[in-house]
Amino acid sequence: MVMHPSIQGTPVTARLDGDIVTVSGFPGLPITRPTSPEWAAVARKRGEIFVSLTIHTWPEGPAAGERDTWKFVESDETIGNAVSMLIPLT
Repeated sequence: MVMHPSIQGTPVTARLDGDIVTVSGFPGLPITRPTSPEWAAVARKRGEIFVSLTIHTWPEGPAAGERDTWKFVESDETIGNAVSMLIPLT
């Protein structure tokens, strides 16, 4: 049985417009992000995306490099304070 995520009764969904993904349903947290064509193609094929949100504070600021980004993503503190979900494309 597939369970679709919801928050306070509102479904969490994702939409792809070209290579732009928009996630809806998080109160006060609109998410619209550009993606790569490869990422978008995989998301369309699977019909869902994986999203992980954390309350661990991002320490590097907006100009962090790829190495610092992966260090943050893979840290025990980030993972331990995260919620992850599969969100269907609509």
